[in-house]
Formats: sequence, C-alpha cells, structure tokens
Amino acid sequence: MKSRTLLVLLVFCSLSPIWGESFFPRMKHIIPEGTNLPRPYGISYVHHYQNQRFGLDSTVLGGLEIPSEALDRISIHNIAHIDSVRADVWLLPFLNVYSIFALGYGSAEVNISTPNMLDDLAGGYTWNSKGVGLGAIPTFGIGRFFTAVNLNYSWIWRSGSEMANAWIFNPRFGYSFPRFRFWFGAMYQYLDDEQSGTLGSENPVPYSVTLGRGKPWNGVFGFHFPFLNEKMEFVLEAGYGERVQVTTTIGYRWGGDK
Repeated sequence: MKSRTLLVLLVFCSLSPIWGESFFPRMKHIIPEGTNLPRPYGISYVHHYQNQRFGLDSTVLGGLEIPSEALDRISIHNIAHIDSVRADVWLLPFLNVYSIFALGYGSAEVNISTPNMLDDLAGGYTWNSKGVGLGAIPTFGIGRFFTAVNLNYSWIWRSGSEMANAWIFNPRFGYSFPRFRFWFGAMYQYLDDEQSGTLGSENPVPYSVTLGRGKPWNGVFGFHFPFLNEKMEFVLEAGYGERVQVTTTIGYRWGGDK
C-alpha cells in the first residue's frame, strides 16, 4: 500500500529555547551583561499529535482518472502520532541548529460522496513511518520581547513507499517572563504526498490519490518552561485552524557557564 504523508509533522519536534549561549568564547563580548542564555547543547524527546484533512491534486479510481471538478467530493482525513529525538546546538547567540530522527504511526480515512448511490464510499488504512530532518532557528530579541523563525527540511519513508520530502516555515513572536516564555505565531507546511488503497468492503475498488497542500497555514501558540537550573525544559505548543496539533517536549541541556 503506497502512501507518503504526515511524518512532515516531525518538523514540529524542532521546538527549542528562543535564544541560547554560543559555545564560542569570542562571542561573549557582544552579549549584553546580565543576559540569561540557555545552555548551548540539548537533546529532547518529543511527542506530536496532528489531525488534518487534505485536498486532492489528482485521483485515479478503479483505473479511471477522476475529473478535477469532481475532486471536491473526495476527502482525506489523516491522524498522526510522531515520537522523535531532537539534538540541537547554539552555534551563535542568535542561531540554533538541530537534527531530528522520528518514528510515526497513524491512520488515514478516504471518503467519496456519490450522489447517485445510497451510500458513500469509504475506506482507510493505518501506517508506520520513519524520517530524519535538519533545521535552523534564527532569533532576535529586544528587552523581553523576541521573535524566532523555525526553518526545517525533512526526508520521510514508509513501508512500500518512495521517499517523500517536506519543509516548514514557522515564525513566532513572544514575551519572556521571569520563569517562562510564551509565544504565538503561524506555521506553513509543505509536503509532497501520494496515497493508495481500496474503497468499500464487499466489492473493493482500488484508488490512488495525490494530496494537495490543503490549508498549509494554521495558527500556533505555546510556552517554554526551564527548570533545575535550566538543565531541564518543558515545551508545549498547540496549533489551531484547519490543522489541529499538540506537541509536547521534554529536554535536557548542558554546557555553558551557569
């Protein structure tokens, strides 16, 4: 069964502190005195849940290509759970880079509205996948206000599927309180994806679809809470709109002068 989709979600696992301390001693003279910067090295466990419906670029049903005007009757509903390990380092006080390895599982449901039939066609499948990703987060702050932009590119594999590519653009704007940081922003997801399977139970009909981008943008908000002398951190980010997601992160940081 061919499918390439939601492990793009592994890029959500790139949640990280908003700024950090460079491990280059020569950079310390440009950091304002009294600035509290996170430890430069980090490793995190991340769990991500996402629920989204996709549009269609093309569909072949029973060997016949569906006309574009009929694609509005077809919907793909994906639910994904992603478990990831992320390693990151602050190369500069304003630049964090990271890598990710992820394992995912989930389900996809396909529904086709058929006006000339009493019952609509419906089918689905479950999937498992793995992926890797690289990313960078440039940051900027004035006083307690900050902005950060997460940029990520990922490679995704599923059983019986070719490799899929995905990337994400995630600007955030927030405020740093004495004990935690809060932000809001937006997220843009791009993925190239194909899915195939059968519809119906008594007389299965084979299908293959190429998913469109659907609604690539959604809103996000979240917070970051460091503890144990900033060696540990908890991050929560949620997304709302056409795409709903919840990402939780538990991380450990080390290095730097604290």
